[in-house]
Amino acid sequence: MNSTDLIRGLQGALNQGEYAELLGISRPFLNLILNGRREPGILAMRGLLRAFPDNRDEIVEAFELGIIAEREA
Repeated sequence: MNSTDLIRGLQGALNQGEYAELLGISRPFLNLILNGRREPGILAMRGLLRAFPDNRDEIVEAFELGIIAEREA
């Protein structure tokens, strides 16, 4: 699972404003991520780790896969 899919999956019933606030990123930036126009960065990863500590391994793996894919491109 890539980081964008993970972010979508963890959103649950939160609206974009609530979710962005939880992650510590702006709602417009979250919207760009969810629409595939931007890759989530370290701030999004930190927010996910704070908000969803039980999903730590899944979060780290998704972001590591993104870094590897960028290096190979």
